[in-house]
Amino acid sequence: MHDKRSKKRHQVRLQVEYRARVDDPVKRGVTENISEGGMFIRSFVIVPARTYMKIELTTPENENVVVIGQVRWVKRVAPAMARLGHQGGMGIRIRRFLSGMDRYLQLCRRLIERST
Repeated sequence: MHDKRSKKRHQVRLQVEYRARVDDPVKRGVTENISEGGMFIRSFVIVPARTYMKIELTTPENENVVVIGQVRWVKRVAPAMARLGHQGGMGIRIRRFLSGMDRYLQLCRRLIERST
């Protein structure tokens, strides 16, 4: 399968909180990888593809970043696997930064430098 991403993803675990609507309860997950244009979020609660949602994450320096992202694809896990602790996830495309854009992009650049 051909990878359509324009930016390389980098493995990093960051705590994430997200919700699709203001009145939705906050859901939690963790990033598996990030890039300048998106991220993969592991979570037990999967949001349907094409859904826009507000995502708040915390960098390793304990700084907050808030984005509006769109779920591009989902990875579902069978109920039997979920009972064993396996999580599904969502591929997210960042559509807009609400705060912390510089911090997020600096983190991506640091991860690029470490991988080269």
